[in-house]
Amino acid sequence: MPNYNKPHQFYAGVDLHARSMFVHVLSAKGKTVFERDLPAEPDALNASGLDLVRLFGAAQFLSVMP
Repeated sequence: MPNYNKPHQFYAGVDLHARSMFVHVLSAKGKTVFERDLPAEPDALNASGLDLVRLFGAAQFLSVMP
């Protein structure tokens, strides 16, 4: 993957199901900075207080793993 040629400041994972999604964000040092089970609704991430733009930057590319 072309965007993984250097370490990132944060790494995020989302486990999406029909009614819920589990979101986990780790720092580059492996410390959990956000971990929450949220409803699988369009505004759930916004309402959670997780500021993705602050963590990852507006131009940061995220890769989706199957």
